[in-house]
Amino acid sequence: MSNPKLALIPSGYKSGKVYSILPNDASGDFDFTRQSIGTRVRKDGLIEEAKTVGSITNELLYSEDYSQSQWSKIRSTISTDQTLAPDGTNTADKIIPTADNNTHRCDQVITLTNNAVYTLSFYVKEGGYNCIRASIGQSSLTFGSLASFNLNTETVSITGTVRDAQIQSIANDWYRCSITMDAGSTDRIVIGLGNNNSYSFAGDTTSGIFMWGAMVSEGALSDYIKTEGTTETKRVETFTDVPRLDWLNSNCPCLLLEPERTNYATNNTSMDTYSNSVFGNNPNPTQTADYTIAPDGTLTATRLQTSKTGTNYSLISFPTTSNDGSGGGYYTASVYVKSNTGSSQTIGFYGANSAPNTRTATTEWTRIQFTGQRLGNTKYAYLGAINGTDDDIDISVWGAQIELVDSYPSSLIYTEASTVTRLADVCSVTTPSGVKEIVETFLDDTTNTITTIPSTYTISEGKIKKVIMT
Repeated sequence: MSNPKLALIPSGYKSGKVYSILPNDASGDFDFTRQSIGTRVRKDGLIEEAKTVGSITNELLYSEDYSQSQWSKIRSTISTDQTLAPDGTNTADKIIPTADNNTHRCDQVITLTNNAVYTLSFYVKEGGYNCIRASIGQSSLTFGSLASFNLNTETVSITGTVRDAQIQSIANDWYRCSITMDAGSTDRIVIGLGNNNSYSFAGDTTSGIFMWGAMVSEGALSDYIKTEGTTETKRVETFTDVPRLDWLNSNCPCLLLEPERTNYATNNTSMDTYSNSVFGNNPNPTQTADYTIAPDGTLTATRLQTSKTGTNYSLISFPTTSNDGSGGGYYTASVYVKSNTGSSQTIGFYGANSAPNTRTATTEWTRIQFTGQRLGNTKYAYLGAINGTDDDIDISVWGAQIELVDSYPSSLIYTEASTVTRLADVCSVTTPSGVKEIVETFLDDTTNTITTIPSTYTISEGKIKKVIMT
């Protein structure tokens, strides 16, 4: 193909951009968006979250001092410097609800772009009360889109159109909570206090919640930035709008472009926490935490040992959201497995409403999958020994994933206590004048030829080896 007007062979990128090799004056560079974290496979074969260094701004003022007037205290009071913060300094404040039988909040007015994606995060610790609730661009926490965090159970619940919400355990009983959502029409962030999942109550004027390190930034969750009387911008690692050059099954990187997907399997890198059970008279399977190096290079893979007597079998089950209101349909489950015995083993991987699927665990990490029919609103995945397989199973497992699709599993989505959604990758460019044909080439060397030329061209989903416009 001679004299292309634009040529993209994935190699160079930054947050928000994928560089073309022709033209070489930056006029053919592609705009890239994905307002969430995404994983890729590096050249050395390890999985990592795609990241780069970029500029992040904390839009909140006085991120560690809630006594300041910029923080509105609604039926709550502040006691400053009450305990050691996550950074080891005695700077964590205690927010204490008043005796009013009502809601209790701390708000801050900031300038938000309506419908833009923001993340609000903060560090919290129980101080007699154990729940906290948050939203972005709203004037209250009694309706609309919000996330509620229970520090006692380490769980998150979401109301409305929240893109993501996470609770991450930190040392010394601290948690970092975050909510990512499209900002509403109100220039305000709202943080409410609760106890035992109740957010309207009369406080005892002593109990409360310790808080420190509040932050609002555009895009996905990023490293914390301290502020005082002005906003602060720093060069930090960013995971938002970072293109993914993926090396899986290739000697050259491909541009990985995927649709939006949600992983419903929680705590997917800590599979020692998964429920174990048995059918028949077998002993429950044994799980050993942090047994071996996982596919991302961390010591987080779980050892799973099961045994079978006759036609009975034992297994572990993936924890999932039990009811999402969708009902019926199909789901695709996947997990990384590796044999611990020095030879391959046959294992079972299946769902509650699907026939057993036999899979092979080799001496190298392999991602196995199955697609099952959903039973009502629920999603299931079981892993272990099944009829007709080896009597004793000894494997390592990691990276559980359940997606509500009747197709292929997408790239790994890390989860903790709650489900996580990875948003869609979108890569587009203004089409150069005079283009008559666009040819997309994928990892498997299949091509897609476009002859109806749009003014703005968006690359198709998949693993893209190159795009040529002539």
